[in-house]
Amino acid sequence: MDEQQLFASLPLKRIETELVDGALNRSLSKHRLLRLLAEFDRRGGWVVKGATSCAVWWADVCGIEQSTARDQLRVARCLEKLPALDRAIAEGRLSYAKARVISRYADDETIGELIEMAETCPAGRLGVLIAAWRQAQEDDDAISAAQYDARSMSWRTEPDGMVTITARLRPVEAGSVQAAIERLVMRSNAQTEATLPQLRADALHRLSTERAGGTQAEVVVHVSMRDDGTLWRRSKTARQSPLLNWARFSANRPFERSCTTVRVERSMRHRCARHRPAAR
Repeated sequence: MDEQQLFASLPLKRIETELVDGALNRSLSKHRLLRLLAEFDRRGGWVVKGATSCAVWWADVCGIEQSTARDQLRVARCLEKLPALDRAIAEGRLSYAKARVISRYADDETIGELIEMAETCPAGRLGVLIAAWRQAQEDDDAISAAQYDARSMSWRTEPDGMVTITARLRPVEAGSVQAAIERLVMRSNAQTEATLPQLRADALHRLSTERAGGTQAEVVVHVSMRDDGTLWRRSKTARQSPLLNWARFSANRPFERSCTTVRVERSMRHRCARHRPAAR
């Protein structure tokens, strides 16, 4: 009997039991791993290895992304500072996924209440529950300031060449972005076989590139100025670039080329003697 046939012959109840026991054992082994990681970080073992940080070293050892390694290191440090959280994971009452969520907001005063919430809430809904809990516990100004400091945006290239964009926005700003994307999705004339996530991706691209009926770009041109406020015109450069092929004009008078706006920045290089015409 091969392995596939062996699995197929197992009673469903036994499969469920082994899955639950395996998940518990994995949680317990994860706990020991996190404690060892915290101790390794505390002793500075990663310095001896020549790494720039413990997270960088851990990511290289495990073959994981640095963001994942930083999360694991953050939770590991919290286990040392919060004994209640450490016991909850050690006893199998909390998974690492739940600990990762509550460790962002837990302190000595709130850890007990957060553990109680985490024990009765699925990991996927725990973030929503904690957000509602924070609204009731903390001052609105403090929450707003913390959310403002936590805003961020990043992107990374996946192995298939696609780019994953991650953004953290305050609720009001996120709502505006979501509403704009959904509005474009509703007005979209895309093919019916496109999925909703695909339509939203198309809408995000349109939202970021379309402005006033078309894509706008700004070109910053650094120029040298005469004492009277007019530009030096270098014939060689002008011949090479149509954009720079201008006549003398005042720096206070902007000019435009179709949909491209050119901003002329005043340069102090006109004070250098080499930019002045030779005296006759």
